[in-house]
Amino acid sequence: PILMARCDMMHAMFSGDFRESNAKVVTFPGVKQRTFRVLLQFFYTDTIPTLKVRECLPTVELANRLCLPRLVTLVEVEIIDLFQRILQAGGDISEECLHLLEPMQLHNACQLVEWCLVHLATSYNHVCHKHPKLLRSLHPENQAWLNRHRWPPVWYLKDYDYYERCLMDRHREENPIKPLKRSRNTAGCLCFTSKSRRGSDNNNKQSYRTM
Repeated sequence: PILMARCDMMHAMFSGDFRESNAKVVTFPGVKQRTFRVLLQFFYTDTIPTLKVRECLPTVELANRLCLPRLVTLVEVEIIDLFQRILQAGGDISEECLHLLEPMQLHNACQLVEWCLVHLATSYNHVCHKHPKLLRSLHPENQAWLNRHRWPPVWYLKDYDYYERCLMDRHREENPIKPLKRSRNTAGCLCFTSKSRRGSDNNNKQSYRTM
C-alpha cells in the first residue's frame, strides 16, 4: 500500500491488469541494490541518504523511470550542495559537471543541468584548458550555449589583448632602447690595448739602449 500511495506508476502496476499485480516478485532491470535502497527510503521517509556523485545518476534515472519528480529534486539539491562544499574547499568539479550535464538533461533534472551549465560557463577558460576533449564531446547545442554565455566573453578577451598591446607599445615609446656604443681600438690586437702596446715598445727601446 505504501508503494502504491507514493508512486502513481506502482499504483497502476499493482492495481491494474498488468502482470506485476499478480506477481510475487517484481524485478527492476538495471537497478542496483544501493539505488533501490535510496528509493525505499524516499518512499517511507520522503528523504534520501547522503549520495556520492557517481550515485546520483542511477538514482535520477530510476526516479525519472517511475515518474517521481520529487525524488529527482531531492537528488538535485543533494548534489548541488555537495558541489558547493567541494568548491568552498578549493576543489574542482568541472569534470563531474561535464559528465553529468547531458545524462541529466535526458532524465529531466533541470535544476542540476542549469547549475552545471552556469558553472561551466563561468569557468570556461579553465574547462577549455583542462578538459578540451570532454568539452568538444558535448552536444552542439550545449557547446553553443556555453560559447554564448562564457565568462569572460570573447569580446572581453579581444579588448583585453588589445589593451595589453597598447600598454607595451606605449612603454617602448617612453623607454626606447638605447644602442650600445662600442669603443674601437685602431691599434693593437684584441688581446692588448694601445696603452699596453706603447708600454711594451718603450721597454724594448730601453733594452736596446742598455745594450
